Amino acid sequence: MTLPAAVEPLAQVHDGLFALLIEQLAPIRGGDQEIPPNPAFPYWVLSSIVGGGTEDLTPLGDPETTVTYTFQADSVGRTRQQAQALGGKVVWTLLGRLGGKLYHSVPDLIGWSECARLREGSPGGVAREGVPPNAVYTASVRFTVTVTRA
Repeated sequence: MTLPAAVEPLAQVHDGLFALLIEQLAPIRGGDQEIPPNPAFPYWVLSSIVGGGTEDLTPLGDPETTVTYTFQADSVGRTRQQAQALGGKVVWTLLGRLGGKLYHSVPDLIGWSECARLREGSPGGVAREGVPPNAVYTASVRFTVTVTRA
């Protein structure tokens, strides 16, 4: 029995996006689905949204060979400005376009090719958790990645 198309590339897409953020945002540290160990501010966290894949979205192609996944990237800072500044870099890395094409592609997809990466919903504001001077600020972006069998 073969795995459904939706199961096979998720790890590749997630790992590719994580590697892209590490490469483009160094030396700022990031976390994979959780806060990085011993975090220094600012930092970012990339999460795949469970249940946010093809079952929730109309695929852009053949549902047997095309899969859409939903991700969220959080930029966290000790100040609102710190979270916003890192958030802008994260958005550019993940969603930036030049001449209508994505500036950065997802690296190392084996057997799959990326056909779309889109922001989901409208840009959100910066959320504050806690009370200054111990407050933490988070800017989040949610987006989808659609891949098709190569």
